[in-house]
Amino acid sequence: MALLLWLPTYISKEPIGADLVRMRQAFISRQSGERFLGYLVAQKMRLTGERTRTVNRPELVAKYGYDTKFAMHALRLGYEGIELMTSRRLTLPVAEPDLSTLRAVRSDQIDYQGALRLIEAAEARLRTVIEACTWNADIAAINEFLVQAHIRHWELRGMMPARLPLMPGLVQASRTP
Repeated sequence: MALLLWLPTYISKEPIGADLVRMRQAFISRQSGERFLGYLVAQKMRLTGERTRTVNRPELVAKYGYDTKFAMHALRLGYEGIELMTSRRLTLPVAEPDLSTLRAVRSDQIDYQGALRLIEAAEARLRTVIEACTWNADIAAINEFLVQAHIRHWELRGMMPARLPLMPGLVQASRTP
């Protein structure tokens, strides 16, 4: 699921893009939450050194003892995953009170151990809501969107065949000459 579908505003929105944004909830499923969880766990493992520790911000490590920005991103993944799995929506940028907590981690108002506790709590909560999730992606709606998007694309370029080949499960589209 693309985070771009949840932006609050868009510089340009073609009709097809607007249609895609309107159907963004069709993509949400248990697997969406599992993706957030996977990224969160990988970030946490790198932060704690359980996985290859790559220090991208040595200035933050020198100043605070750990990469506060990296920790903030791991926690953000947890907060976003929890919101997505509990409300079927995603607020970008992250809303309060989570935003203040993220900023506190980023600025080291919350130390390394405190940040880890927050990350682990978000991970545990996300695991719980994923386990309870029964949502599946709406594959039929996604497929229909893709077919219609291709047809519109071909029509706009004058490339639409008179008849499309029959495909099981899809409505036969025909173009009036």
